[in-house]
Amino acid sequence: MKTQEFVIEPPEIKISRKDTTYMIVHEVFEEVMTSATDSYAIQMGAFKVKANADAFRKKIAALIDKEVVIFVENGFYKVRITGFETRKEVDKFIPVLIRNGISEMWVIILKGMQNIG
Repeated sequence: MKTQEFVIEPPEIKISRKDTTYMIVHEVFEEVMTSATDSYAIQMGAFKVKANADAFRKKIAALIDKEVVIFVENGFYKVRITGFETRKEVDKFIPVLIRNGISEMWVIILKGMQNIG
């Protein structure tokens, strides 16, 4: 009786790397009733788990000299850098974020609304 040998090759494992050579920037307008002036924020992530959002907030806060907050909306913990007065100021932070692996962000344009009433 002849014995056959079979060699089973493991499946090829494809390694995927995130391309950080570009930045995707979304722009969103929000009305703010607590301020009469416009301002800007950068949102870099939205998390279902608060601990994940907090860990990401701490990582970003260590990189920059702006306030980084967690904003809760629709069941998500959103990590934002706040305190930008102009879009030009926002644009100065984009290279710092790119160098640290952030490849997608949302620029939140906070339209100041006077609370009449």
